[in-house]
Amino acid sequence: MKKFLFLAAALFAAACADEPIGQENIVQGSDDADTAAVSLAAPTRIVVAYMAAENSLAPYAHADIEEMRQGRKTLKADERMVVFVDDYGLPRLIELNTTGETVVKQWEDDFVATDPESMAAVFRTITAHYGTAPSYALILWSHGSGWTPQFAYRPTTPTEANALPPTRAALQPQPIQATALPPTRAAMQPTATAQTRTFGVDNGANSAANTGREMDIDELAATLALTLPRLRYVLFDACWMQSLEVAYALRHAADYVLGSPAETPGPGMPYQKALPHLFAEPFNADALLRMEHTHYVASYGILLSAIRTDQLEALAAATRPLVAGLYGGRRGEDVDMTGVQAYGPFAYASYWRPEPWDAGSAMAHLLTDGDYAVWRTALEAAVPVRFYTSSWLTIFTPSAGVVGFSPTLSDSHHYAGVTMFVPQSRYEAHGWNAAFRQTEWYEAAGWEASGW
Repeated sequence: MKKFLFLAAALFAAACADEPIGQENIVQGSDDADTAAVSLAAPTRIVVAYMAAENSLAPYAHADIEEMRQGRKTLKADERMVVFVDDYGLPRLIELNTTGETVVKQWEDDFVATDPESMAAVFRTITAHYGTAPSYALILWSHGSGWTPQFAYRPTTPTEANALPPTRAALQPQPIQATALPPTRAAMQPTATAQTRTFGVDNGANSAANTGREMDIDELAATLALTLPRLRYVLFDACWMQSLEVAYALRHAADYVLGSPAETPGPGMPYQKALPHLFAEPFNADALLRMEHTHYVASYGILLSAIRTDQLEALAAATRPLVAGLYGGRRGEDVDMTGVQAYGPFAYASYWRPEPWDAGSAMAHLLTDGDYAVWRTALEAAVPVRFYTSSWLTIFTPSAGVVGFSPTLSDSHHYAGVTMFVPQSRYEAHGWNAAFRQTEWYEAAGWEASGW
């Protein structure tokens, strides 16, 4: 288990004092006799961790950076772990290498890390410092909401706007108590503007609030294309990011997209164990996710997968001729999703976000056995690495006002490790069907034939 509960309690007692990791906490250069004599080589492999932690996850950012410090001695002379972190202090860029660590840059002013111009400026700082010749990979670390719009629950009157549901506090990550499980990386605060397919939360106030700007996935894809070489992988250390809609949008940015189709435990990736896998050449997605799965299998549980982006267009082509048949020629009508594996509820407590349906479970439910077998072949080519546990940690509990949702894997036989959206009439009032029509996956996979 990554952190014993009593250790986690102690961690939060210290971290919740809003003490950011600043330059005064960082050891410049080599930090022990064993590594002081090691000479660094020009970097050939760089892993960037982009930590949008100006929200409730800041204490976890501090803990994860400490884990990276523990793991950095496994780095080779030509490998660099480059960490951008924006928490309750000023944004800064840190390099970890086999000899120690250094601050590459500390910005003088705060900015919103989930703004695409800010992200682009950070990435340009990195490539200006290290060049574009090295092999790059990227970890996107924060809250996540997959492809769905930033906010769904829209108060219609001033009275309603002030009448927050009594269970909303249960959806806010709280300092860990000795007897409590850590929260997940789900941010369930509504905000004032709607955007689609979002990663990250930056409240702009150097606080633990989960209100603030989130980054549209299309903005993210465009930013990566303009500022970084093609990446070996994008790893989402965030909830709900492993969807076909997200991965398809990022297919030109990276060779692999890795993450979870469900909520992930607050502590996230165990970086002290992960660093050798993150830098492995050739990259082995199975080994990395197997390690993370093993880390959580006996504790909080976790669902994980790796997507090969070079196979996504073939998966879209395999999906396209099947979509019209899902509706039996009844364009624009509902399909029955009873019994399909979902990784979240359609409920007030989730601000009526649509269920994240497991793609394998959904298509097995909707297709004939023969059509599903053909489609499954394309799916497994695109999602070759899949791990699951029988249950996972969730914030959607009865105490949060959610009834009827269980964080258990009821359809492991068809588990895909990636979600897909299926239009439904009950989503219409919340804008999900309209938002889905704006995704590249909608067009590529032939969803127009559904009539939605």
